[in-house]
Amino acid sequence: MLAMVPGERPQSPRAVIALIGEAKATIQPRGLKDLERLEHIRTLLAAQGHRPDDAALALFSLHGFRQDVIDAAARRRDVLLVDVSALYGDGPVRGLR
Repeated sequence: MLAMVPGERPQSPRAVIALIGEAKATIQPRGLKDLERLEHIRTLLAAQGHRPDDAALALFSLHGFRQDVIDAAARRRDVLLVDVSALYGDGPVRGLR
């Protein structure tokens, strides 16, 4: 999923992207490889002329997160982790400090 900053048009060149995310309902917790895939997508978008440099990288998970990606979210300012409990307001949203 992609979210652009307010006022940007999806087809415009050099669009400013606010969020790059992925939601999966797999039985495996999400890990660092999932985050690396979003970083790769950010690189591809930049190569196409868009401006994703400040985009948040969001992972949504049905079965939580591995410790490696939780640690990365704690260290970084551009990572957002949302599991089912956070989605329904029963748990914390990790990241984006």
